[in-house]
Amino acid sequence: MNVQAFNRFRPFLVDALLPIAIFYGLKAINVADLPALLAGGASPAIDALISIAIERRVRLLPVFVCGMFALTAALAFFVHDPRVMLMKEVIIFVGLGIWFLATVPFQPVIYTVAATAAARGSEERAARWNKAWNHPDFRARMRLATALFGIVFLFDAALRTVIVYRLPLSQSVILAHAPAPITLVVTLLIGRFLLVPAAQRAMSEPAS
Repeated sequence: MNVQAFNRFRPFLVDALLPIAIFYGLKAINVADLPALLAGGASPAIDALISIAIERRVRLLPVFVCGMFALTAALAFFVHDPRVMLMKEVIIFVGLGIWFLATVPFQPVIYTVAATAAARGSEERAARWNKAWNHPDFRARMRLATALFGIVFLFDAALRTVIVYRLPLSQSVILAHAPAPITLVVTLLIGRFLLVPAAQRAMSEPAS
């Protein structure tokens, strides 16, 4: 595997496979649940710190990864519950779900986030995107897509919580990641059938 291919799969390897492998490896030598989960959860944080050291600049994502590890580790110690270490994605998806739903009555986050991609550095395309907001159908699609994303994120969080707290820990370490493919497929479908047609129509309209 060359460097480019490794970097492509690195998030999956570091954030999913490596923590699982460390957990089961430590459990095989009778390490307790919380230390085993802490050791596994530390691998993405250590990778983030190495990334900061190599690049010699602070980026949001590595800082966020380290912050989430510190938060869940502190909560796990505070409530004496090792399963909290498996709740990082739940916290993220709850935050995203609430954020998306909160913006629906205003300018939805999908509209503002997609503005840069739609403009592609062109002032004319940016003007077309801004003008599209005046069309009721376009606004309705942006709001509906944003609301659906928010609901999907909250459903993902709920499903992960059920998996983590209803299944034995040895199973939930792996199965906590099971909702990810479902969430990915549903969000892609929302994008394909709601966002893409709306964006294409917006970009086909004259800016003035």
